[in-house]
Amino acid sequence: MASRESFLTTLRDSLGSFFHTSKKLAAPILEQFGPSYLPAAIDDEDLERLKSKLARIRAALKDAEKFVCSDEAIKLWLRELRELEQSAEDVLERIEFESLRATKFEEFKLELLRSRSGKRKREASFLFLPSVSSLDRKISKIWERYCEISSDRHALRWTDGDGARRPEVCPLSPTSSFPSVQLHGRDKDLEKVTQLLLSDDADHGFNYSVIPVVGMAGVGKTSLVQNIYHSAPIKSKFNLTIWVWVSEVFDTQHATRKMAQEILGFPCDSFELNLLHTKIIERLKGKRFLLVLDDMWDEDQSRWESLRVPLNYGAKGSKIIVTTRSTKVADIMCRKKYHLSCLSDYKCWLVCNQVLEDPLHNLSPDLLPIGLKIAAKCKGLPLAAKAVGGLLRKSINVDHWTNVLESDMWSSGNLLDQILPAMRVSYDHLQLTLKRCFAYCSLFPKGFTFQKLNVVRLWMAQGFIEKSGKTGLEDVGCEYFDELVERCFFQKSPYYDPAEGMYVLHDLYHELAQSVSNKECVVKNQDYKEGKEARHSLLVLNNSCCEELLETNSFYRKDLRTILLLDVGEEKNENDTTHFQVKIPRDFFIVFDCLRALDLSNTSIDYLPDSIGNLIHLRYLSLQNTELKYLPETISGLFNLQTINLKQCYNLSELPRGIKLLSDLRYLELPLKENSNLQISSGISELVNLQALPVFSVGTGINFCGIEELGELANLKGELQIIGINRVTNAELADGAELKNKGKLKKLTLQWSRPNTNTHDLFVKTSEIFERLQPHPNLEELIVKNFFGNKFPKWLETQHLLKLTALELKNCEEIQQLPSLGQLPNLKHLLIQSARKVQILGREFIGCKNKGFPLLETLKIRKMDEWEEWGGIEEGDFAKLKYLTLKNCSKLKVIPFFGTLSKLKIKSCEKLNDLLDLSCVVSPLLTQLQSSSRFEAAIFLDQESEGLEPVNRETTVNVIS
Repeated sequence: MASRESFLTTLRDSLGSFFHTSKKLAAPILEQFGPSYLPAAIDDEDLERLKSKLARIRAALKDAEKFVCSDEAIKLWLRELRELEQSAEDVLERIEFESLRATKFEEFKLELLRSRSGKRKREASFLFLPSVSSLDRKISKIWERYCEISSDRHALRWTDGDGARRPEVCPLSPTSSFPSVQLHGRDKDLEKVTQLLLSDDADHGFNYSVIPVVGMAGVGKTSLVQNIYHSAPIKSKFNLTIWVWVSEVFDTQHATRKMAQEILGFPCDSFELNLLHTKIIERLKGKRFLLVLDDMWDEDQSRWESLRVPLNYGAKGSKIIVTTRSTKVADIMCRKKYHLSCLSDYKCWLVCNQVLEDPLHNLSPDLLPIGLKIAAKCKGLPLAAKAVGGLLRKSINVDHWTNVLESDMWSSGNLLDQILPAMRVSYDHLQLTLKRCFAYCSLFPKGFTFQKLNVVRLWMAQGFIEKSGKTGLEDVGCEYFDELVERCFFQKSPYYDPAEGMYVLHDLYHELAQSVSNKECVVKNQDYKEGKEARHSLLVLNNSCCEELLETNSFYRKDLRTILLLDVGEEKNENDTTHFQVKIPRDFFIVFDCLRALDLSNTSIDYLPDSIGNLIHLRYLSLQNTELKYLPETISGLFNLQTINLKQCYNLSELPRGIKLLSDLRYLELPLKENSNLQISSGISELVNLQALPVFSVGTGINFCGIEELGELANLKGELQIIGINRVTNAELADGAELKNKGKLKKLTLQWSRPNTNTHDLFVKTSEIFERLQPHPNLEELIVKNFFGNKFPKWLETQHLLKLTALELKNCEEIQQLPSLGQLPNLKHLLIQSARKVQILGREFIGCKNKGFPLLETLKIRKMDEWEEWGGIEEGDFAKLKYLTLKNCSKLKVIPFFGTLSKLKIKSCEKLNDLLDLSCVVSPLLTQLQSSSRFEAAIFLDQESEGLEPVNRETTVNVIS
């Protein structure tokens, strides 16, 4: 039987080889039957012409961004030009795809022919079908359309009447002359900034100090400084006060001339820069001055250095206060900056009421709660509150105010006309690439929480990020995002840890994004059909039990570049697997074949049709939290894919065999679950651009990935969890993973599964394999699970892991002695769990070279059944320990004294019953104690005078999670 199977396999391979060879030989004959037999051929000259026209179109659009135009005909012309640009991009990508299809699939064909799965063979056949579209015809249409459009505007060149440069939004000048008004909610800000101005501190090497005030447009930076500028303490402190509105377009000579005019009191238009400096120095010499540079934009260090040349001649204690929307500008001038945050909802209401010119006590009791709710929509911006106050003042009655509350008040033209111009300046100051990125964010609804890295991946998918030298696209994209944060477009979400990279757009910045996106980005539901301008669509999912069909005719355009399905309900966590009932028609992927980004997350889909292979432009594919059992092999032909998100796809058991062909793939997010059966197909080592692979399951057999395939993935960064290490058959294969060369990894999890049989040889081999999995010294977190060797690796006992801050050792049940972890210089958090054979923690646990655990703050020890003794601690060890948890250590009798402890948790440690021994642990710094011991109350009585808070034995206290 075996020989017969071998013969059939050999015969099949031979016939397959003959088929492909004969097809090549027959190519000249097949040509006469037309393009359905051979990939479409494109004339090189036509291809070069198309590339040339695309370059010209892009240049014209870039020039157009410098101008503002009210001519509707020209706006329409620019819109048509953008559409032509995108059509040309699509055709060029199709041509590249056809050439890649022939080269990439040649070797893969035979591999698929050997497959025993008939379903996989049928799917794979789709990969080898030539393109059915006529590229020649598409190029001809683009050329005709180009000639038609360019004939209207002299071959894409702007004429004098086409538009003017965008004007600056200029406040009245000088702004210092504005009358001071009461600032609601700014008492602390007024006090802190005034104190900074009244201090005699000076920047190093100067007679003055710089105080940048940073905040988003409309938050009240200028109003705050105006009030301080006119206050009595400031007038008495400074001999000279100067206010200069700098504006968006910064010119050193012009700004210096403005400064001189303020100081001298007469025009200085005819003065050269040197003479201006001389005049300023003469006036400032020996005088303490306050200079306000209002609305500073320029980020050029050299121009700032030139501006401040004459300023150091003032007396010590002089001050320069700068208002700006950019933290970059502030950093150029001074390391310290004052951030002006948004107002509370109630303070916004006070600003509204100030415009109403009607004291609060005169308002009807029915109006006050409505007014407070309306003020909350201002999201803390005084500029918005003033505009809303003007809207409310038109009619001070319940009906009018209720209408304002229930409507989208920012859709009011009058309101936006008052607010958006000031914000538009921030947008106009952006580079073209950043403008596109910001406008794309209007695709998401108001209040949406943006995850930085995911936004960058979507920008990459749309081609918004321009490569910069050797810097990766992701890094450039992160720089784009950081710049938008620095310019106050994005704000960190207050509901997340800052390290999580979660951000929000203020509602008015969302309005700005919508206004500049030219209706290309649309948020819709199934019943709403977007306009013909839309190229990016986000479909809000309806929280319904009924199955929803994703109808193709619910979208106006079929050349959409983005379709995202969004659950606007509560934020889902990793354990939430609820789905929206959505059905995708079979022709969906045939109709929308221009997609760059597709998100079908949180839906009930359990399969993808083979036609997904039509999406040759697709770069971003998110299928998170779906019921998919497998992915069709046709995905292997989506050569442009950069991101595949399969998190929480717990039914998924196998990846496509041809996933190794996706050479542009950067992010492969797989489901993270204990005892996952997901198998990764062999060949993943060919994905050398891969940067994110959070989960790697070690496979067995020639069809699945061995651990050695990690070796080629040198660009992995962030987190990596390797599960199934018990399937590694020898230490040399573990060497091949080359973890020691992956310096961008920050968190590493090494996980084994318990074997069915326990032998000494197996324990030794497992320890040898662990020794070869040495990570890079840059690693910050290490988790070890279910290790069943009898010895920890040597690299864990040395100072090799210099940057390691967190270490977890879980279920290492064959270990009898823990490694010398005390010599890890930056370790802050340590968890040891289920090391059931360890009996003693002595000096060897700490190490003998230096004081042990110098930075450790949190220590948790759990389920140590045989642990009896804890000693060997010397003075200076555990110098920073704050939180100690001991749980299920039934034989432990004594614990040492830790003088720095602030929280102690003891549970199910039955032999810790010597009151004297436990009380000696209690530090004067201890503020919380949770214990299940019977003598807890006695300790509390002794320590109440020291400030220890007794905790009721029946109460659950989450001292340490």
